[in-house]
Amino acid sequence: MKKIIFTLSAICAASFSVNAQITVTAANYSNVTTGLNQKVDTLPIVGIVSGSAGANVTYDFSALHSHLTSSSTFITPALGVLGAKFPSANICMHQDTNYMYFDTSSTKLEFWGVAGNLLQISTNTAIVYSNPETKITFPSTYNTTFSDVSAYDNKFNYMALYQGVWVDSVREKKNSTITSKIDGWGTVITPNASFPCLRQNIKTHAVDSTWAKVFVGNYHYWMLVSGDTSNTQSYSYISNSNGPIVDIQFYSDSSAISEVRWNTAYSYAVAQYNVEADMTIFPNPSFGTFELSLNAPAADDYVIELNNILGQNIYSETLQAFSGKYTKSFNVAAYGKGVYLVSIRSKDNQLLRKVIVY
Repeated sequence: MKKIIFTLSAICAASFSVNAQITVTAANYSNVTTGLNQKVDTLPIVGIVSGSAGANVTYDFSALHSHLTSSSTFITPALGVLGAKFPSANICMHQDTNYMYFDTSSTKLEFWGVAGNLLQISTNTAIVYSNPETKITFPSTYNTTFSDVSAYDNKFNYMALYQGVWVDSVREKKNSTITSKIDGWGTVITPNASFPCLRQNIKTHAVDSTWAKVFVGNYHYWMLVSGDTSNTQSYSYISNSNGPIVDIQFYSDSSAISEVRWNTAYSYAVAQYNVEADMTIFPNPSFGTFELSLNAPAADDYVIELNNILGQNIYSETLQAFSGKYTKSFNVAAYGKGVYLVSIRSKDNQLLRKVIVY
């Protein structure tokens, strides 16, 4: 079976400049979003490199191309395909045709498995980890490390011919060991924005196999269909406002980059975790005029920005040590119809709202 490659990418924010290393917490890594479009460069040019470890490094991916678009939506596990098989999950990511299940806490993000038409036989099945795979620990900063062991061993009904042989069922097994180190910090540059980042260096040793229970004559027996032992390298460039911005995957022999996933300037999102302030926009959709209302119960510094879908800034304001209610009227009719994004950032959190203008 095709290997499952997970990329939990979050919403890109407006451009930043960096002069100090950052810390990534659960609050700014795994915000649940309503929608995400991620670009995939399947033929990275020679100039695309992972960069070096160390302090205050510029990771330049401005030459990336978009050969594919991977679409994701985030829902509660109960709404996902076979969600009941993942009782420990609190996030479900519907990416393309699959449903991936995660558990996020203040200390780590764990991957519990995937569901969908995995066997390509028009029947939904689920791969459920007996020991989940840790993706990142919190808080993460320069030189943060962790090691993790994960495993799954799942059987599925197949009940169909495969290359002329009747296959009763299929068994998928995998054991992985991951070592992770935040080995660099600086600025990551995409084709349309730049962000302060940490670089996560991930090395994975995996042993996986696929077995088929076949029926030949009067006998049933398990037959090894495929098996592989691999050592893979990947890098994730993570912002301290919205999680991973760029993900690099190398070929198994580490000879070259196989693909790069990167986020456009924005996806449409609403932060769900640890957000104390509340924001409303009315009317939405509108014909160009709308009002922003902010209710901030705790004093904090808030940065308010209005951007178009390309990331171009239309309005920016900073509220220092602010608490209480704030209102602001906008008229963007002169900028044209389309999608606009209002963001409110504090030290630890971010709120984003999509505004549609007819």
